[in-house]
Amino acid sequence: MNDLGYHEDGPRRGIPLVLLHAFPFDHRMFTAMVDELSDVRTIAFDAPGFADAATPRMVAERIKTGAYGLELYADAVAASLADEGIERAVIAGVSMGGYTALALAERHPDLTAGLALIDTKASADDDVAAENRRTMADEASRGVSTGLRNMAGKVLSDKTKDERPEMFTQVVKWIGQAPFAGIAWAQESMADRPARLHVLKKLDVPAVVVRGEDDELSSHADHAEMADALGCEVQTIEGAGHLAPYEQPAAVARVLRELMSRVEAPAT
Repeated sequence: MNDLGYHEDGPRRGIPLVLLHAFPFDHRMFTAMVDELSDVRTIAFDAPGFADAATPRMVAERIKTGAYGLELYADAVAASLADEGIERAVIAGVSMGGYTALALAERHPDLTAGLALIDTKASADDDVAAENRRTMADEASRGVSTGLRNMAGKVLSDKTKDERPEMFTQVVKWIGQAPFAGIAWAQESMADRPARLHVLKKLDVPAVVVRGEDDELSSHADHAEMADALGCEVQTIEGAGHLAPYEQPAAVARVLRELMSRVEAPAT
């Protein structure tokens, strides 16, 4: 059931590394990092309504779990992996993808063999942030996306913008390509998401928390809270903002490769 965009690379064997993208992007934000991980089985998904994925309503009708928010996305990922005969995977999520990874860990713990939380948080939105998201969702449902106009300047580090302007241009282009249906679904879903720190406290799998050094949208405190719950350290990526896998693909690939080695290492 690949109603989500499903992009597999690397050898078709072993435990896969599942990649869940940030809002309002799609699997393309991982392209350079996937190249760095050419010997690792990777599966990058597109969230409902984005790039190669079906609309959120079509996905909901297919999986019939009664869920429609990030829980819908998590259940659809699990269903897609099951269709491919995959029973265990390492889940790596960035920002919205991190929120979805938390939902996966809660709803499908047997699937989650390892977890990487990147430029994200386990807390829910406060009232102001949630209301802003709902406003953007309402605009998108009417074919308007003014709330995304300045987003490119917030998700990239100053170093990236100054030294690699082509990356800034690419992010602006991707934001402009985001479908209205995906924007509306994602913003409503993120506004409604619950806090899930308790999920991490119960999780007993290899894990890592990664943060771009210059991330303006999720703080060091957000990441430290998750790392403490998981019993690991925060891995800081220099020269990156909120999109560390896009800005510094080699550095994040090294962290994820190390995580995969811990998942695949035989028990002693």
